[in-house]
Amino acid sequence: MKTYDTTVYLAKHASIHYTVGKERKQMPITRSAKKKVRQDKKRYLSNNVTKGVFRVALKEFKIDPSPKHLISVYSALDVAAKKHVIHKNKAARLKSRLTKLVRSKTTGTVKHEKNKKSVKKQETAKKTV
Repeated sequence: MKTYDTTVYLAKHASIHYTVGKERKQMPITRSAKKKVRQDKKRYLSNNVTKGVFRVALKEFKIDPSPKHLISVYSALDVAAKKHVIHKNKAARLKSRLTKLVRSKTTGTVKHEKNKKSVKKQETAKKTV
């Protein structure tokens, strides 16, 4: 079975244009290209629902940054990362930043950790003095 690069494959098997979301694509001719269009539409709609859920949760959190809203944002980000709508590292980065924001709101300050080597040097300097 031959494997095709999608751009080359679509160029060979398409002629007229259609749109999926904001992208303009060519109309399929072959059966497999038509099936790919159906799959793309279905995936586009599903991904937009998932993106919408996590964006709404994020907006609610930004209005009222509380631990209650943080849980719903965590859940929405985890679902989006699991479905590959967003990258898992992006989800982790957002969760980290939002947690830091909640901590700063509840305690008033954010702890900044120093480099471990500089902390050890300061401790040894105190001992020798």
